[in-house]
Amino acid sequence: MPLIFDAVHPSDFTHGAYSKAFAALRALYQEGAAIDPLAVAKRAGITTSDFPWNGEYYFSGFNLDYHAQQVRQQGQRNRLRMALKSALKDTEDESKELPDIQAGISNDLFKVLADTQQRHDRDIAGEVLAFYEQRKKEKAEGKRLAGIETGISQLDNVLGGLQPGTLTIIGGRSSHGKSTLALDFFFRAGKALVSCLYVSLEQTAQEIFLYLLQKFTSISSLTVKLGTVNQGQETIIRDAIKRLGELPYCFEDGCSKLSDIVLKVKGKVLSKGVKLVVVDYIQLIENQMKGEARHLEVAGISRMLKRLAMDMGIAIVALSQLNKESENRSGKKIYLSDCRESEAISHDADAVIFLSRPSLYGDDGADFIELAKNRHGQTISKIKVKWDAKFNTYNEIQL
Repeated sequence: MPLIFDAVHPSDFTHGAYSKAFAALRALYQEGAAIDPLAVAKRAGITTSDFPWNGEYYFSGFNLDYHAQQVRQQGQRNRLRMALKSALKDTEDESKELPDIQAGISNDLFKVLADTQQRHDRDIAGEVLAFYEQRKKEKAEGKRLAGIETGISQLDNVLGGLQPGTLTIIGGRSSHGKSTLALDFFFRAGKALVSCLYVSLEQTAQEIFLYLLQKFTSISSLTVKLGTVNQGQETIIRDAIKRLGELPYCFEDGCSKLSDIVLKVKGKVLSKGVKLVVVDYIQLIENQMKGEARHLEVAGISRMLKRLAMDMGIAIVALSQLNKESENRSGKKIYLSDCRESEAISHDADAVIFLSRPSLYGDDGADFIELAKNRHGQTISKIKVKWDAKFNTYNEIQL
């Protein structure tokens, strides 16, 4: 009985009497009460006449697991039909805004689709063993990390790369190169054939692609925009565009609402197998919460991004602006509480990376990355980097 209760839910039954009877059966079992037809009927508030019984069926414990799975699959089919009917009805409701309709349909359908993939009884020990065996195999094949490599060796060594189910925040002052660093991660992931999505709220997808083109060719995006390339550069550009177009890069620049972003990410994960998502940047995301202060809205955004990473099994890298106070602080030291509009951003994140550029202030010190938070291991106060203007990228300064 525990196996059946784990595999089947009352909502899996198409007939109301069966659903009520099964729910009553489960409740009686959980209470440790005596179970017989009379007790079940009494608890469920039904009689034998409520069942569509014609005397042609008999029941047995033989192949019970098989029959339970059949009931469950039929229930999933019915829920999918109901979700589709509800979606069709919503599209005919002229009082609802189209974005709200799309978000509602997406959430309803995703719940049903996700339910078909869930296992009620997870063998966590077995999953860990399988993961361990996979890592042994990857290491034997020369693969170094279980996560997605950032290209910054000191980060990769302590993070294990960008891991599935994690939220990584890149924080920095305005115009200090947060997007450049995130694009470095994105560019390297795609070159390693990891399907990735860049969600941009302040630049077009074409501009993002031009930045990737510069990292690939060293030809500046401005040169391409102005059309001032020479004949040799044009050949390089055409070849690079073709090769970049064949890599698993996805772009989204047409949404700013949190619900729309979640919809787009789920869609790309299901259709394109996306493993890495970059969101540029958190403070530009709209999260309408009536009567709530902005810091609570932003907190809701960071929580949703973390939940999305966990639910979909992907790595999310989100950019964050910093408060103005960090600019005026002596030594310009950045703290976790400096994420603009909500401290919850750093609380929800698994890792927080700050980018500091002393060179922009006339300081002779090297620019550096700070791993200010690492939920799963050590932090690093300074990883020295140098900005390569030619390729618009950050290169780690090896010690």
